[in-house]
Amino acid sequence: MGSAVGWDLLAVDRIVSAPVPTGHGSDVGAGFACLHDCVEFHARRRPEHVAIDAGGEAVTYRDLADRTARLAGLLQERGVQPNRPVGFLLDNGVSACCALLGIMRAGGCYVPMTPNFPAGRVAAVMADAGFGIVISAAAFYDLLESAMQTLPEGDRPGTLIVLDDPAPPASLRGLFATVLGPEDLPAAPDDPAPAAVGPEDLAYIMYTSGTTGRPKGVMLRHRNVTAFLRWAVRRFGLTGADRIANHSRVTFDVSILDIFGAFFTGATLCPLTTDGERFMPGQFIVDRGVTVWVSVPSAIRSLIKLGHLGELAGTLRCGLFCGEALPQDYAAAWRDALPDVPIHNLYGPTEAAVACTSFEVGADGALNAGRFVPIGLPSTGTRIHVLRSDADVPAAPNEVGRLMIAGTQVGKGYWRRPDLTEAAFRVNPLAGNGDEVVYDTGDLAYVDDAGVLHFVGRGDTQVKVNGYRIELGEIEAVLAEHPQVGEAAVICLDGDPPVLKAAVSFYDRSAAAANGDLKAHCRAMLPAYMIPSEFAVLEDLPRNANDKIDRNALRDMLS
Repeated sequence: MGSAVGWDLLAVDRIVSAPVPTGHGSDVGAGFACLHDCVEFHARRRPEHVAIDAGGEAVTYRDLADRTARLAGLLQERGVQPNRPVGFLLDNGVSACCALLGIMRAGGCYVPMTPNFPAGRVAAVMADAGFGIVISAAAFYDLLESAMQTLPEGDRPGTLIVLDDPAPPASLRGLFATVLGPEDLPAAPDDPAPAAVGPEDLAYIMYTSGTTGRPKGVMLRHRNVTAFLRWAVRRFGLTGADRIANHSRVTFDVSILDIFGAFFTGATLCPLTTDGERFMPGQFIVDRGVTVWVSVPSAIRSLIKLGHLGELAGTLRCGLFCGEALPQDYAAAWRDALPDVPIHNLYGPTEAAVACTSFEVGADGALNAGRFVPIGLPSTGTRIHVLRSDADVPAAPNEVGRLMIAGTQVGKGYWRRPDLTEAAFRVNPLAGNGDEVVYDTGDLAYVDDAGVLHFVGRGDTQVKVNGYRIELGEIEAVLAEHPQVGEAAVICLDGDPPVLKAAVSFYDRSAAAANGDLKAHCRAMLPAYMIPSEFAVLEDLPRNANDKIDRNALRDMLS
């Protein structure tokens, strides 16, 4: 990547020179300094337009702004100030949106937890974030109580706000110094004074999934996320006429694109609220008239297995996929079934505000057999550097190197972890002035001759077996080329020598290939030292709370 700066400027020019989308909302994002500003704007401009369609409950922008203001007023009365974390334990839907908007309008930063967390993880987030207030609902009393009971009294939040029940059980009340319910909200000011919060203040703290080590809280400022959203609105042509699905849970930062992609433009958010909707999203998309689908690539696999892809042709206008590598066969299946519906592959770590590169299949380049879809070009305010593995200098074209991110979307660091912040958020060695911060993603990537960025894998999935350096992502990519393999993951188990094991799922369980078939497939494309010794055929690979492959669980299964 000879000239990182020049390459970035060409990419930016390509994106911003595209036609500006028409329709309500396409031009309003630039005016929002803070994330929550958008709801009050649309409440004044289109008060009766539906902000959230949650199936049995539809909320207008006027109603959403009112609920948000009342919760913000109550939080301000309880002492919430800028940059102070406030937690909530809620699932996707109206209440979660009200909670995160209310927290930010009060000046605080939200810390999301969801009911698919085990009690131990809820407790760990509470203790690490150190928030004094948690917002929840009656459906999650058991989980909340279990988590609180595992915490020392000094680590427990002092105040519980229940959004839908005036009479929580005594066992739960005994764990909090103060419990407030829906009856307390009307008493709160319905138009609280604007908090002294600005673009440099924290919007949220998002805890990582733990797939790369101990979970840690990533701090994102309002300016980081609004920069991303201003680019995304234009890049993907989002408007107030859209109906945007909220598939990712609020603990996964892809949900920011769902939620605020809708609220920035005055569109309608359509949250998936049941496991059935999440596992079989095709019918949901059709029933709700979803026009923009934002999800992880594994959702495409579900649609392929169920034969639902073609049914979406009359509804969807855009598919955006982020969170893990997008296999080329998934993208090819999408293009075959939905030739008129663009599919975009997005890349970005939590530390750099959701997504900082994108690639539109077909428009930004052709697919190359045998690899994942490229991750493309950087967002408007982002500079991407691919550095050599042995020095802080740019890698050559097609040379795999360390992926670094600089620019407006790079977050503030890790909550209460200055050591980790210093290690990952470094002075940019290519900036020259020593002032710019660059985030070291830990990912491996390369830039091809056309200037397109390709993701290779995690740096920490690079292992050494019998003296050979092996990138596990390369083996997974080869397995994914097998015509019957839907997903594949490879782990390395400690031993003398270390042992490679693979787990795969098949599109058609009855057609599952024997180990010998998979070994023969790998043997045709990989050197002998890269061929797994064992292959486990699973109905589905285990997934973590963010719907990514849970490699820790897989390791336990295959050990």
